[in-house]
This record gives sequence, structure tokens and C-alpha cells, in this order.
Amino acid sequence: MSNQCDLEKQLDSFDPQERRQALEGLAALKLPPAKPTDNHNLHFHSFFSYNAQDWSPSHIAWAAHQAGLYAAGLCDFDVLDGLEEFYAASALLGLRATVNLETRVYLREHSEVEITSPGEPGVTYIMGVPGADDVMLGYQSTSFHDSHYLRQVLGLKPAPEFEAWLEKMRIVSGGQRLLPVGEHHALIDHVLA
Repeated sequence: MSNQCDLEKQLDSFDPQERRQALEGLAALKLPPAKPTDNHNLHFHSFFSYNAQDWSPSHIAWAAHQAGLYAAGLCDFDVLDGLEEFYAASALLGLRATVNLETRVYLREHSEVEITSPGEPGVTYIMGVPGADDVMLGYQSTSFHDSHYLRQVLGLKPAPEFEAWLEKMRIVSGGQRLLPVGEHHALIDHVLA
């Protein structure tokens, strides 16, 4: 057990190589798997932006894996420094993963109102991950439709794999036109069943 504790402490080293070796060591311990759950958390912050535990992206992936989460998402403020590490750690552990970006925006027309950032009137948060709305703080993330609109405005195309998924899920047609959401939409069929 002390070896596991030592390796878990090394997950928060500021040396990325040491973190990777610690994670590989933990994976090699062949610990009993956690009971799988339907739970997910797509809004973790690492020590690259803000985290009260001072956890690295690898440590977050390890803890999510140990908890049996269905999926986990790294959502650091204003940086993508943990992106590759989180994906690599999640892949090593067999954890479904997403990486997102959270930032704050200032809304001049609401400069006298505390919106979602305590003590910062006129400031609200925005995240780039569909479905990671934060009910506690009352702010919403961007959706597939928001991202699609931005790509059109900027003349960009989604990655081919993502474009194929958008088509499969009946979100877009021909890679461009957004489709209406009907009663039997692929993204909500399982909810209505």
C-alpha cells in the first residue's frame, strides 16, 4: 500500500516525466477495478489553472478511474497545458475523456451586476464543452450548435471524425446545415426511452 501512496504523491510532481512514470507504476499494480458507474464529471481543474487539491491532470485521471467514473473532463481556466497529459493518462487507464477550456468574459452592459463570478461584477464564465453546464454557479457551456456556428463564421471545418459523428447523431447534414431536433433525436432517444 505504501508503494501506491508514494506513487499517488508523485502524480503531483511538477516534473511531467515523474508524473508519467508514477501513473505507469500505478497502472502496473493491477489493483482491483472500481465498480463502474454511470457518473461522470466533465469539469475538473488541474494545477495548471485552479485546483484546491493541487492535482495534476494525471492525478485527476487516476482518481476518476479509481472512482469508476463513466467519463471525466479536464476544464482548466485559460490554458490547454494539461490537454495532452490528461488524454494520455486517460488512455492508459481506459477512461473516457474530454478536454475543455473555461474562461471568463466581461459584459460591459452588466458591469454593475455579479453574474457568475463572485466579487467581479460584469464577469461570467464560458466553457467549450457541450453538456457541462454548472447548475451550482448558474452558467452554461457552449453547445454543438454554438461551436458549429463559430466554425461557419470563421470558415473552418470540424475534424473529419467529429464531422462524421455530427452526421451520425443527426446534428448536421452535409457537414454544414444544422438539423432540427425532433422527438426521436439521436442525442435524446435514450432519455425519452
